[in-house]
Amino acid sequence: MGPTVEGAAHERRLGRRRAARDGAGRIPAASGTGRDHRRRDRRNRTDPAHVHGSRAPARHTPQCGAGGTRWQGSSTGPRSRRSAVSPRARRRWRRSRRSARGTTWCASSGRRTTASSTAPARRRRSSARWPPSSSTSLSTATPPSAEATGGTGATTAVPPGRIGGVQPDVSSASSASSASSASSASSTATLRALRDLAGLRAGARLPSPLVEIDDARFARHGVRLTLKRDDLIHPEIPGNKWRKLVPNLAAAVEGGRRTLLTFGGAYSHHLRATAAAGRLLGLRTVGVVRGGELAERPLNPSLARCAADGMRLHFVSRSDYRRRADPAWVEGLRERFGDFLAVPEGGSNAAAVHGCTELGRELRGRADVAAVACGTGGTLAGLAAGLGGARGRGGAYALGVPVLRGGFLPAEVRRLQGEAFGGPRGAWRTEDRFHFGGYARTSAELEDFAADFAERHGLPRLERVYVAKLLFGLCTLAGEGAFAPGSTVTAVITAGGGAPEGAAEPGACPGAGSPGHER
Repeated sequence: MGPTVEGAAHERRLGRRRAARDGAGRIPAASGTGRDHRRRDRRNRTDPAHVHGSRAPARHTPQCGAGGTRWQGSSTGPRSRRSAVSPRARRRWRRSRRSARGTTWCASSGRRTTASSTAPARRRRSSARWPPSSSTSLSTATPPSAEATGGTGATTAVPPGRIGGVQPDVSSASSASSASSASSASSTATLRALRDLAGLRAGARLPSPLVEIDDARFARHGVRLTLKRDDLIHPEIPGNKWRKLVPNLAAAVEGGRRTLLTFGGAYSHHLRATAAAGRLLGLRTVGVVRGGELAERPLNPSLARCAADGMRLHFVSRSDYRRRADPAWVEGLRERFGDFLAVPEGGSNAAAVHGCTELGRELRGRADVAAVACGTGGTLAGLAAGLGGARGRGGAYALGVPVLRGGFLPAEVRRLQGEAFGGPRGAWRTEDRFHFGGYARTSAELEDFAADFAERHGLPRLERVYVAKLLFGLCTLAGEGAFAPGSTVTAVITAGGGAPEGAAEPGACPGAGSPGHER
């Protein structure tokens, strides 16, 4: 028959006295109640023999036993049950013990396990799990090692292809990871382009300046002349190109498109503006250029600027260029260049017309006649709608001066307004006597007029393809009495910095004079 409870308590008391007499300062492991075990274990865990920097010698090593931790040998440590070490030193010791134990993955439990050669393995719950949950991205989850360390320090090989008893689908996981990475990269590029587009808008000078010009050729007929300086909106995307391109750029960026493809002639202002916008927003640009023979010639300054801004130039014959609205032909371009957002020549579409209505609103109540040089008609369609005038009842109207031959502009303006608004908007008319033979064509008379106008009013060199022809036409109309006395005529300056080299000389640049060359 074993000892009674009273006998066991008496033995423990005798053991404490002997330990105190010997200077051990610890309680030997002996049988007793659970509460006594807990007290003893708590004191042993905080005993100074564990703590770095205490007076206890290092020869006391712990061993695992059924009754807790047994301590062998004697100690010269303090007799007090409470540790003489500060809590900060105790925490520092515990951290050093944890860092000394290696951490490995346990394949069976899915937890991180710590192991030590002198103490039983201690498991710590980890926030990571394998296989990852459905909310964890496969591209960021970290799998465990192929070998998991057990509590005794031995390594147990994990069967190939199996992790924690789960057979992963490698093919689906890799494809999902690739799709996730591609989607993440596309989203990042879209957000970056949206941010750059917002910065582009913030840097625009809107509304553009309105400057009055004192010109005797208008004043003698009682007419005021003002210049709407749209050429000062943005240094890279000036004039009506800003108002027409930004809505299309926003549609491309918000739709996740990374490539813009558009059309133009050898001296197209629109191609230059599109190439500059693509560079500023990090978009790829492709320019389909009218004139297959140009591929064998050195690039003119306008096309060289496009290439410097990163635009890929694709030269096509004139017969192919006329098929630019054919879906089958455009699909062939898509197979060649990949997915893209197609912007029409000159940037004139319904989105561009809506963008140009703001120009009319800026002039509403400040101009009786708002005149603009026209290539494809998008600016004129939006300008008339923004003015909101009604011809015949004393309202303001828009005047278009085509720079191309052919007489196609009125029909094109009606078509664009139908696409944008569902029908006609505002009052407008065209005056097609001032194209000087066609696109980019000029003459000695036009050269003399442009030089005299710039010198008379202290302006920089007038751009010859559009601006000079517009002002020449307005001076001629004012001399003919086309504008009522007391009215204000506003000329919209849509381009600045002069014409491309070669385009300002008398004669024609390659392919000039046809609707294929527009800005």
